[in-house]
Amino acid sequence: DEISIWDGVISSSQVGIIYNSGSPIELNESPVNSSYLVGWWRNGDGATFPTIPDESANYSNAGTMTNMIAGDINTDTPG
Repeated sequence: DEISIWDGVISSSQVGIIYNSGSPIELNESPVNSSYLVGWWRNGDGATFPTIPDESANYSNAGTMTNMIAGDINTDTPG
């Protein structure tokens, strides 16, 4: 339920780091990573209708929910 966009290719081992840590932020701060995290959206976790906040260091690429109502947000998500 989460989406991240990178400005380059990340390796399969880097994907494993993201999967196991639950966050691309740690990988983005790693010196072995040559790609830059453009945006990371958790799609409901911490969102306030109608905005989906960008959780990356950019904080400037917020998304907007469309064709939804505030009651569509499910806050019971795995941590």
